[in-house]
Amino acid sequence: MEAFSEAENALLQLVAKVVRKEKISASDIEQLRSLGWKDSEILDACAHATNMIGGSYLFEAFKK
Repeated sequence: MEAFSEAENALLQLVAKVVRKEKISASDIEQLRSLGWKDSEILDACAHATNMIGGSYLFEAFKK
């Protein structure tokens, strides 16, 4: 049994592309929509991931 559903894995793959600074295509978004994700949910997942990276940059900049 997988830890995540097909839809969740697809969203995680897109988020990983964003974190790697890869371009997101219209077909990437359409695939997620076809799996039931709303645009707001896709954006929210991507925003959370990039915010986590931003926090790690600050941590690294100010750690002793």
